[in-house]
Parts: sequence; C-alpha cells; structure tokens
Amino acid sequence: MTSRRLRAAQRREALETPQYGWIWKPLLVVLIVALVVMVGLGVWWSKAPKAFDVEAVTEQQRQSSSPAGRGVVTVATLKQLLDTLQDKPGGYLRDDVLPPGVVMDNMPSWEWGVLQQAQVMSHQLASLDPRTAPPVEALDAAMRGNADNWILSSTGKKLAEASGQVGDYLEQFDQASGTAFAANGQGLAAWLGAVRTKLAPLTERLSASVGDADMLKELGIAVPESADVPWYRVDNDLHQARGQSWALSRLMAAMLRDQRDAIESAGMLDQWQRAQAELERTQRHLWSPVVLRGSGFGIFANYPLTMAHHLTRIDASLAELEAGLAIEPSRSSRSEPSAGEQPSAGEQPSAEEQQPSASEPSSEQEGQEAPAEEASPEAEQGAPSDETSSEAEQSAPAEEASPEDQAAA
Repeated sequence: MTSRRLRAAQRREALETPQYGWIWKPLLVVLIVALVVMVGLGVWWSKAPKAFDVEAVTEQQRQSSSPAGRGVVTVATLKQLLDTLQDKPGGYLRDDVLPPGVVMDNMPSWEWGVLQQAQVMSHQLASLDPRTAPPVEALDAAMRGNADNWILSSTGKKLAEASGQVGDYLEQFDQASGTAFAANGQGLAAWLGAVRTKLAPLTERLSASVGDADMLKELGIAVPESADVPWYRVDNDLHQARGQSWALSRLMAAMLRDQRDAIESAGMLDQWQRAQAELERTQRHLWSPVVLRGSGFGIFANYPLTMAHHLTRIDASLAELEAGLAIEPSRSSRSEPSAGEQPSAGEQPSAEEQQPSASEPSSEQEGQEAPAEEASPEAEQGAPSDETSSEAEQSAPAEEASPEDQAAA
C-alpha cells in the first residue's frame, strides 16, 4: 500500500513539475545551422567580382545602336561600378548592421576602395566634358555622403540615386546635343592627379607594414608615425587597395577606349599600358585565408608590402602620364589664324616676330653685308668687317653732333 502511494506521488510530481532539459538540444542544433549558414554566406560574399569588359557593358547600358561617341565607354563604366556595389552577392555590405555583414571587414574595405575611385571619376566629369556642363553637382553630392550611413539615408540608396544620375548623363551622348569628352585629352591629367592623391595615403600605410622599421630606413623610405597600422587592420588596407586597383583598371581601360588617339599623339600609350598591367597584378588570387605581414626573409610572406610595391610602380606610371598628358592639351589648344583672319588686339605679335630673322636680311642690309665666302684675309686675321665699318660710319655723325643738336634730340 505504501509503495503504491509512493508511485502515485512520483507520477503526480512528474506531471506537475515539467523537465526542461530537452530544450537545449534543438537550440544547439539551430545555433549550429545558423553559424554554418553565416560562415557560408560570409565566404560567398567575400569573393570580389570579376573584371568586366567595358565595351560589352557599354552596349548593354546604351539605348542607341549608333556608334559610341567619345566618353560613352567611360561614363558607362562608372555606372557599372556603382551597379556592381549594389548587385554583387550580399549587396553593399559596408552599412550592414546584421550578421554576417556586420562582422565582415574584407569586403566592406574592398567596397570602400571602389567607391573612392568612383567618387574621383564623378568629380572629374566636369573637366573631362568642358563643352556641356554635365549634371555633376547632384551626382557629386550623392557620392560624397558617409559610406557607413544606414539609418536616415543609407549609402545603398545614395548609390542607387547616383547610378540613376549617371544613366541620365549617359543618355545625353545619344541626343542631338551630343555631349562628349574633349578630343585633345583635356581633363585626363587632372583625373590622373586626383587618382594619385587617393592612392598616396594607402601606399604609405601599406609601406609601413613591416616588423622592423629600420628596414625602411635602410631603403631610404621615410614613413611617418601616423602611417603605422595595427596588425589587426592591415587586411583592411590591403583589400581597400585591391578595390581601388580593380575600379581603376576598369576606368583606365574605358578611358583608353575613348581617348586612345589623344594618348597616342602624346606618346603615352606604352606608359598607359604599363600602368594597366601593374593594376592587373594587384588582382592576383590571394591564397592565404588571412593577410600576413612577415618580417624580413621569414617564413610568412608580407602581403601588404607586396601590394605597396605594386602601388608604387603604379604611381610612377601615373606620374609620367600626368606630366605627358598635361602638355598635350596645351599644344592642341593653340590654333593659328587662317589667311583671312587677323590677330585680335590682345594677340599682338611679340618682339621676336616683329624683328626679321638672321636668314632674311632687310633691303638696307643687303648692300652692306658682304658674302662670307669673299672675306679678305685681313678680316680673317681680325680686321674689322664691312658690317662693323658701316656701323662705325653710322655712329660717327652722332659723336660729332653739336650740343644744340643733342639738346634738340
């Protein structure tokens, strides 16, 4: 009887006091599945997009079958860069606040690099297209926003707005007005100078990624203390450099398509292609899962220093291009007046143009100058020539002039 009551009490206690020990098992399964999904998405979203063909992209974006004018490929490439930031796997991740985007840093750094080069190009459109004022004010304002905004006006929305404005500008090339870049390459030097300005601090920070600062001093490289980057942020600079190089390689390919004649006339085609080849080297596959900065000839490779080497060579090529292309537009802009045109009042001939050259003597000097072949031996020995004697005869009356004549003069 007692055992029966005891068993009944145990059953009643089990029913009234539920056991929750089984809940942790399904929760653990859900957590593991979510972790695997986030890791898979993170790996997929971390893959940088492949380089696209600028001419194929131009054909897709244009709404006209007419031949592409000068500048169409560059503007279409700029639009494709903005679209790539939004349409790539994961979209624009830099302003994400949810996992896995919020814990990722490599791809957001790559996006920031691409966005910087897109900002430079959008700002330089006015100098590249001087004949028609493009709608770059609103475009530049949309591109200059904070790259991390997500609450009031997210960067993704700003990119979509900027892409639409670039599309509207692209349509102007197919209208009757036909905006186009300058045929003499005007604005190319200014754009290359702005590109170098964007790459300079990045190169400086990557060059400082060494274990021993004395190594740079031995190479004659002075790196300020502000360029010293912590070890956990070195990968951000590396991927930002890869993003800038990726966008710049597409823009340079498009600019070569639009301004090849101006580049060739300046003799800068080889330097342009050399810069493109160096940009392609920065896009080689990174086999290491983490970015390392080894010291000296250690076991691990120094990836940031390798990237800094490529950026230094790119900067040298861009400096040559900037110097060469800055001279070419000034030469092409000089236009000589035709036979029926007269120089304006502000374009008076210089003193050298007014004076007759030595090869064209005036009518008064033709009878005074003797041929060089008939010079006398005395002239060869240092005797005064006919020209010198004639000058002396002309100056003699001035010396014998009376004081009254001098006062009248």
